[in-house]
Amino acid sequence: MSITVKRTELKKKVKRYEDVEKVKLLNDYQELRDGGKNAIDAAKEVGVPYITLRTWQKVKEVRPRGYKKSVKVHARGATATSKPKTPKPAKQAAFSAAVILVLPDGTRVECANATDAAALIKATR
Repeated sequence: MSITVKRTELKKKVKRYEDVEKVKLLNDYQELRDGGKNAIDAAKEVGVPYITLRTWQKVKEVRPRGYKKSVKVHARGATATSKPKTPKPAKQAAFSAAVILVLPDGTRVECANATDAAALIKATR
C-alpha cells in the first residue's frame, strides 16, 4: 500500500506580513546593518530572507542613513516616470543653399530655392 501526497500539501506555507510588521522588520534590519553586521547575517537574525528585505526596501519609501530627504525607489520591473523629452532643434546645414544641382559636366551649383534651380535648368537647355 502506497501513500500519495498532493503537491499542494508539500508546498511551504507563505507568511504574509502586514505593512506595520514590514516597517518594524526593516528598521530592525537597518539597525543591525548600522551596527556592523553584513546583510545576510542581519537578515537571518531578523528572520526574513535578504531578498525579501531588499524588495521591501525598494517598494517602500526608505530614508537612507546620512540623507535628510527620503528617497522613493521603484521595485524591479517598474518604470519610473520622467519628464517628457523635448525635441532637439534641427541642426543647420553648413551651407546656406537649399537646392544643390550637379550638372552633367560635373559642375556643382547651389541655389537659394527651387525656383532659382528651375530657372537655371531652363537657361542651360
